[in-house]
Amino acid sequence: MFLSLFRRLTPLAVVACALGLATATCDDPDPKTPCDGVTCHGPGTCSWTADGSVYCACAPNSHSFPDDPLTCVIDDVNDVNHEETAGPAR
Repeated sequence: MFLSLFRRLTPLAVVACALGLATATCDDPDPKTPCDGVTCHGPGTCSWTADGSVYCACAPNSHSFPDDPLTCVIDDVNDVNHEETAGPAR
């Protein structure tokens, strides 16, 4: 019985999506994010804040700088204050 109902509803769901009637079954399988096209330099993964600002969430034992949030550098065990410079030459 379920299969019969499914077969009847499937064409309706396709038509609803085609007409722009959003339902849970119409979700984009690859939704766009603020990180689309953003590359993190170094050991990090792109993430974003509530306002859509992107930054790289650095891997453990690495960090970024406020003026270069898309570059992660590995921590220098001798530099506990993170005073070295990071990122590409400006």
